Amino acid sequence: TSVAAGVLAVDCLKEAQAEEPFDLVLMDWHMPDMDGIETIRQIQQEIDAALLPKIVMVTAFGREEIRAEAEKLDVHTFLLKPVNASMMIDAISMLFSEGDNLKVLRNERHRMLSDTPDMSGTHILLVEDNLINQEVAFGLLSSAGITVATANNGVEAVEMVQRSGPTGFDLILMDLQMPEMDGFEATQVIRGLAGFEGLPIIGLTAHALAEERENCLNAGMNDHVTKPIDPATLFASITQQLGTTHRSVEAAKPDSGANVAHSDKDTVASILDVDDGVARVGGDRTLYMMVIQKFAEIERDSVTFISDALEQGNRIEAQRRAHSTKGSAANIGAMTLHQAAAHLEVIIRDDADAELDDALAAYDSAIQQLQIKIEAEVLSK
Repeated sequence: TSVAAGVLAVDCLKEAQAEEPFDLVLMDWHMPDMDGIETIRQIQQEIDAALLPKIVMVTAFGREEIRAEAEKLDVHTFLLKPVNASMMIDAISMLFSEGDNLKVLRNERHRMLSDTPDMSGTHILLVEDNLINQEVAFGLLSSAGITVATANNGVEAVEMVQRSGPTGFDLILMDLQMPEMDGFEATQVIRGLAGFEGLPIIGLTAHALAEERENCLNAGMNDHVTKPIDPATLFASITQQLGTTHRSVEAAKPDSGANVAHSDKDTVASILDVDDGVARVGGDRTLYMMVIQKFAEIERDSVTFISDALEQGNRIEAQRRAHSTKGSAANIGAMTLHQAAAHLEVIIRDDADAELDDALAAYDSAIQQLQIKIEAEVLSK
């Protein structure tokens, strides 16, 4: 719902609170009659405290002064104009990825995983440059009986496809952002090879955008699946592209938490949700323990890497590392770090240097918290 003035916004929220209260307000700052700051004050005075929506301040003016005023009013986050779709989704995801809503989504995900398809005999090429994402996807696919080969970038993928021939792989899972050759170019090269016109290719993308799906299809992919990968969604896409019906077998479900006491779960969840991470590797808790150990080793120097890259003026490498960490963190159930990395990626990409130190500090803190939890709450038990 959109309105053109602060007074209208207050009226709209007041009318809605009796039946269907709003969850989120995107509040412009510079408006006639009543600016965004004053509108927020009115909202907080007029709307029942239990029904107050989350508020995002959108502004291109006087950034620091307005931020200070807005923070006094408990504004949840800020977006700087010009706002693009990716920035909007990142901001909303961070706001609504905690609490009961996320618990409901996770419970549903675990329920859907309780009946993993049997895809024995299927041979899939996984193209992914991130080692942690490789491990997670490998474990999930293997849980369904799939034989998995891996390539670290588009160049390797093209070489492996050429060596294996048109019947070597039943399907390719193709990451989009990779060094040397990205997923779009690799798909176009493969589609240009004789005999590979019908090989199913599913893109693995970090953005659930219609534009991203269109880009995948235009490059010659058959479908795309959003990361972090939802097991049920991935298997549904694979089954659809293979055009076969696989019999179902009961999955190796995450155990009841013998390695993490129940009393610890609520404390650990946002920093490291073990059940969520185990589900993403097909219920293999041993594999998950190996993955998070490897993740801890890889990310130990992440802050130093990004800081050094920024000092050298290499923003592309710094952004790429934050992007990589964002995906890996989500795949192991480390949502606090996922959110911090997503925010840092946006800050670096948009040259928002005034916010860079705070974003990097939050990223560093999230990594330190996660390292402690991995060592003290999981690996030591």
